[in-house]
Amino acid sequence: GEGVAAKGRTTEKGILFLMTGIHPRELAPPELVSRWIENLVDEYGTDAEVTAILDHTEIHVVLQANPDGRNVVENDLVSFRRKNLNPGRRPFCPQGSSGVDLNRNFPFRWGLNKGSSSNQCSQTYRGQSPGSEPEVQAIVDYCRSIFPESQRKRNPEQQINEPYKEDALGVFFDIHSYGEIIIWPWGHQNRETENDSGLETLVNKFRHFNEYGFSGPDNGFLYPASGATDDWAYGTLGAAGMTFELGNSFYQDCNYFESKIVPDN
Repeated sequence: GEGVAAKGRTTEKGILFLMTGIHPRELAPPELVSRWIENLVDEYGTDAEVTAILDHTEIHVVLQANPDGRNVVENDLVSFRRKNLNPGRRPFCPQGSSGVDLNRNFPFRWGLNKGSSSNQCSQTYRGQSPGSEPEVQAIVDYCRSIFPESQRKRNPEQQINEPYKEDALGVFFDIHSYGEIIIWPWGHQNRETENDSGLETLVNKFRHFNEYGFSGPDNGFLYPASGATDDWAYGTLGAAGMTFELGNSFYQDCNYFESKIVPDN
């Protein structure tokens, strides 16, 4: 199709990074996002809304953030695999419980006793060190290459109480299942960020479409999660980091997926 660029006009684009599949057993997110991407490609230059999105937004997508784990789930649904396939140093973990929870391995507020585990057999095992896993390293490196370095803090952990400027660029979505909620920072503790008003306003806009519940500081906060993607994205990149929890099951049934998840999201 033909959009703004084809007509000789240019725009400064926003940045959207969208990731799914970090927990392999959560099957709905990769399917939903892949359909959305296909629709963007097919309808660009024909559908006004799609054309406007692509003309004004730079979109980056990782559909399978934990590909080895996904391969296990596809061949063994009973496994309900959450973690990656890192065998670790304790080969005596029960079958299927070895590996690292990649959503506890990101290098921001990593290693907190509340929100992750040092037990290698735990489903929330955080790994040996922050960003130790190759899957996490790849995502971190890629995101650092696309979100502006100029808006980042020099020492994010030390400057945790400082707000980002209102013109900070970019949105980071990590799509999970399940729960029908939207999570925003901070997630490692029940505490508002210095940009909470803006983040919560953005969540409200998303809720207009799917009517999902709030799950943020002092507003539906569920439990702490340290070393998680959304805290890392906001805390180190200055992006609006958020997690969506789709549907009501890890292995979502087709009828609910088609009738509820797809049209609402």
